[in-house]
Amino acid sequence: MFPSRHLNRLFVLVLSAVAFFTSRAEAQSPAVEINQMRAVAGGIDRGDAAGFPVTLRTPGHYVFTSDLVVPAGRTALEVLGNDITVDMNGFAIRRGPALAAMKVASVRPAH
Repeated sequence: MFPSRHLNRLFVLVLSAVAFFTSRAEAQSPAVEINQMRAVAGGIDRGDAAGFPVTLRTPGHYVFTSDLVVPAGRTALEVLGNDITVDMNGFAIRRGPALAAMKVASVRPAH
């Protein structure tokens, strides 16, 4: 049997581990899905109008859950913010002769 001070240390260690992993899980926001239906509907991110381009401004993780089929002459995706990760998840941007598949603009000044 463990002496009580060892049990106290073990208890504190377990509580610390639970608090650490819980705070890490809460700090990571879930990925935002990008798919054809959501792109056509709009509202994937703040200020994202219906149709193309899908406009991303809010920092976070965005993940494709389908191919995007973009009308000819349209841009598929505009990334207009910092700290934005886009995971295409094996999907593709399919289009006619578009202006560009993707536009990326940095709002953070270069150092």
